[in-house]
Amino acid sequence: MEPVRVEIIAALEEQVNSLSASDPKIRKLFEKQRRFMSLNPYYPSLGRKRLENVHDQYGNSLEEVRLNKYWMIVFIVKDDGRRVVWLKICSHDEIARRNQLNISGHPDCT
Repeated sequence: MEPVRVEIIAALEEQVNSLSASDPKIRKLFEKQRRFMSLNPYYPSLGRKRLENVHDQYGNSLEEVRLNKYWMIVFIVKDDGRRVVWLKICSHDEIARRNQLNISGHPDCT
């Protein structure tokens, strides 16, 4: 399997830093999942799945990987799977209640 380039938007970095202040394990888990995603985007412990009927504000389909049992990382796939853009950390409840996620700092995805 080819390596994948994992890009992280600035708003997500800020979110990770904020969450890490209250739970230092978040940063370590985040970096571990990032490493796994870049080496093998279908690595089993990522828990990767496509979100059904959930899109970003531009209409792009979203996918998720698990960060821990409470949080997931939402991302979009670009360039035929050679690049992924991690957008936001969400709770399971936030995803279940919505069909669109508005993401600040979202890259132009057209």
